[in-house]
Amino acid sequence: MPWPDQENIDEPPEPPAEGDDRTGRLPRARVIKPAAEPEFPAEDDDGHYVPPPPPPLPAADPLTKGAWVALVGGPVYLLITVILDWEVPGWAAFLAVAAFIGGFVTLVLRMGDEPRDGDDGAIV
Repeated sequence: MPWPDQENIDEPPEPPAEGDDRTGRLPRARVIKPAAEPEFPAEDDDGHYVPPPPPPLPAADPLTKGAWVALVGGPVYLLITVILDWEVPGWAAFLAVAAFIGGFVTLVLRMGDEPRDGDDGAIV
């Protein structure tokens, strides 16, 4: 009695490469190339708004400069002493906090209530 063909063992297939679909359920990716390069309109500078150069900054008076130094300098001094683990005397900590508060108050009081210019919006 001959051996049935269905029981013959075929050569095992090569193992799939890494990243290949082993189950056959994943979709294949299709690469679609464009028919032609898209045509862009020529670059034209007509109609573009070019703003005028900004006016120079006004010169600050010594009181305003001192207020900014106090506003920034007090907290920076305290931050450096904490980072470097320095011993801070009580009077130095008080002066740093007072400088911050004094600089802030000085800048707010000198700010003024009225607008800087009379312009109230865009001009059409």
